Amino acid sequence: MNVVLINPPRINPSRADFPPLGLGYIGAVAQQAGHQVAILDAAAWSWDELRDRLIHSPLPDVVGVTCWTIERGQAWQVLRLARELFPQAKLAAGGPHASAFPEHVFIKTPADYVVIGEGEHTFRELLDAIAGGGDVSAITGLAYRLDGKIIRTAPRVFENNLDSLPMLLHEQFDYSQYNGLYDMSRRAAAVMTSRGCPFQCIYCSSSAYWGCKMRKRSIPSVMAEVEYLYHEKGIRAILFFDDNLLIDSRRCIELSQALLERKLDLTWAAEGTVKIELETLKWMKKSGCYRIDFGIESGSPQILKNIGKKFTVEDNCRAFELCRQADIKPNAYLIVGSPGETMHTVKETIQMMRKIQPERLLPIPQPGLWILPGTELYRMSLEKGIIKEEDWLNSDETFFYTAEYSRNDLQKFADEFNLQNQKTMRGSILRRLASKVLRDKDKDAIRQWQRRLRNLLAKIAK
Repeated sequence: MNVVLINPPRINPSRADFPPLGLGYIGAVAQQAGHQVAILDAAAWSWDELRDRLIHSPLPDVVGVTCWTIERGQAWQVLRLARELFPQAKLAAGGPHASAFPEHVFIKTPADYVVIGEGEHTFRELLDAIAGGGDVSAITGLAYRLDGKIIRTAPRVFENNLDSLPMLLHEQFDYSQYNGLYDMSRRAAAVMTSRGCPFQCIYCSSSAYWGCKMRKRSIPSVMAEVEYLYHEKGIRAILFFDDNLLIDSRRCIELSQALLERKLDLTWAAEGTVKIELETLKWMKKSGCYRIDFGIESGSPQILKNIGKKFTVEDNCRAFELCRQADIKPNAYLIVGSPGETMHTVKETIQMMRKIQPERLLPIPQPGLWILPGTELYRMSLEKGIIKEEDWLNSDETFFYTAEYSRNDLQKFADEFNLQNQKTMRGSILRRLASKVLRDKDKDAIRQWQRRLRNLLAKIAK
């Protein structure tokens, strides 16, 4: 059968950093089963462009659409467009929001099926059933329409042997059309070496979708994908896209050693826990790691406790110091507006920022926590009356936690944080430039850095 998988256009079309990995895996399993697969990543497309691409695509038998909570309305619109253009095709939705509220998909769209949760095996079995005219009722992890009713089958068991899945369809993606790593000019790709996260932060839906058990690919499996990307797609930088690559220090060292053994001209970055050791970081650095992004979220011990973090402010500071000892750039993800946030806790975070001096810290444009289905924050928000389940149907907007403060009040917190952060980052830049000048013995290079310092000081003076 002909299968088209679609990542919907963004509300404001823009190039994505990386391709949609989930659709890449779904497509790989479908292709392995003998189906013809086309993946359309429409994130940067207009609706007219998507319509034109679909019209000129081979007539699909099945159209699959991924649906996130953020901009879920875009997925609804894609499914309606697919029904308009291909009335004979079967339509399926999947992804985090569709999995949380499959009934909503059927209310808002003409979809025939919803793949719930981890979707590779469910989607393959669904394709086989459609192709053979078989019964779908025995397929686990599925919701479907039957005689005016919505039927939901038993949950799908997670795939523990991730090595059994084929490599995602990298050949479907033109990596020159993606932003890649923001601080790296090299062509970049994202690789997932594991699924699931043992931590249960109250705002994160990862464990609800992927499970709380960390399931790991073998190092040979990961390296086969890295080498394919390197040799076949010209990739020279990798983001390891795991929820938390650094949880298993031994495995992280093994991955670093495997990268070293291949002698690839490759740099890489990762996200991870702040509970790390210097030995692990040194191996990572040797193998090409140049940056780690930490979800430290707050400098307030009370806020860290409130949002379910299993580390301390001291752990945050230690991680940044160890990264600098290993010559790896440490970056920080932060939240302003968590449950219990006050101006005092915001100032605690500002004080921590001054101490750890992250390499990069973006302003906080929207204060507060997104409310995502399947999270403890969602349960709290239901109890406090901030949100009702039908709100997801009645609006396509993003909902924020506002039990204690209005969005306007939270914006004041964010404005204060952004102002102080700007001062902190300017000081950090100056210190790094000064350090570079002191280390550099080349006179021309010293003069170059002096010019940069003068230009920066002139900007600060304005």
